[in-house]
Amino acid sequence: MEDDGPVRVLTLHQSGRHNALNLTGRQELLSALRDASRDERCRAVVLSGAGGSFCAGGGIRSMTPAPEESAARMEVVAGIVRAIVGTPSPCAPGTAGTTRSRRNLWRGPAFIPGPRRASG
Repeated sequence: MEDDGPVRVLTLHQSGRHNALNLTGRQELLSALRDASRDERCRAVVLSGAGGSFCAGGGIRSMTPAPEESAARMEVVAGIVRAIVGTPSPCAPGTAGTTRSRRNLWRGPAFIPGPRRASG
């Protein structure tokens, strides 16, 4: 997690696995999204991935066929979707670009808008 002025940048760091998310990684992402949603200083969220990949999806190696574990994975994924769609700030996929592009994120076409608007 990195704050760049009013923009919160959440970067996935499993670059050796193309940032595939295991259950712990999903839970950490959900927690970070919820934290950003509650932070009044956060005006936009950028989801990024380290190592040239955004996210390969779920980490297959960490998955088991146990029904309770599968249900837990899906519940966290549903929570991530709800956190992104329900955030009061714009949320966009992206790479760690320039500070200028991050600060102008809310003016770009590829974001999920929220009711908060950044100023200046």
